[in-house]
Amino acid sequence: CQLRADGHCQLRADGHCQLRADGDGKPGGAATETAAAAVSWPRPNRLGCVPEPSSVIRAARLDLVVITPDLMRAILDGDWARATRMLSAGIPQEFQAEDWQWLTGRPDKAEADPEVMAWLPRMLVLRDAAGQVGGERVVVGEAGFHGPPDDDGRVEIGYMMVTDYRRRGFAEEAVRALIGWAAAAHGVTRIRACISPQNSPSLNLIRKVGFSQVGSQQHQRRGEELIFHYDAPA
Repeated sequence: CQLRADGHCQLRADGHCQLRADGDGKPGGAATETAAAAVSWPRPNRLGCVPEPSSVIRAARLDLVVITPDLMRAILDGDWARATRMLSAGIPQEFQAEDWQWLTGRPDKAEADPEVMAWLPRMLVLRDAAGQVGGERVVVGEAGFHGPPDDDGRVEIGYMMVTDYRRRGFAEEAVRALIGWAAAAHGVTRIRACISPQNSPSLNLIRKVGFSQVGSQQHQRRGEELIFHYDAPA
């Protein structure tokens, strides 16, 4: 991977830099990383690139949109009309009814350390929802990580889909996009997922995209969970 003159790289969908003769990165596919916030990162990743957190990861049908501090506050306030305007997307009632208390305290933390935002769950926005919630853009779920990588480059992934949009490949699309963004673009070495043994669709998905079961644990709230790891190619 080579660097642009400004120290950043732009990535193809497969995670590799595609550079023109003038040294600027050229996006190479629908799942490329798009317009990024001006946040500097402290060190190059294992590919030699200095990454920048994107506000949107663009997959085949979905935009994986960062939850900004203002959007967090709108959600915590239950101001879904404002959240809808900010996302330019319809938000199903089921999604609004989720427990969003995990966002408590995060707006201030995200403003104090902006790079954290890219490593939190993102809104999954379906760009073309013909016949659904107005026939345009619609939020179909959320997916992302539980926080930035640890010192060994490891993160944990999670996702949630609105019922009407399950079994249509959206969760797989989002997980694959996140894996590509984290592993190829940002030097993540291992991705962890913890799933209930009763959640067959999620177990099937995580195995399909290349995770392997390595153990189990007893979660204080959720009960038994199976632990899966995805190790990024060296």
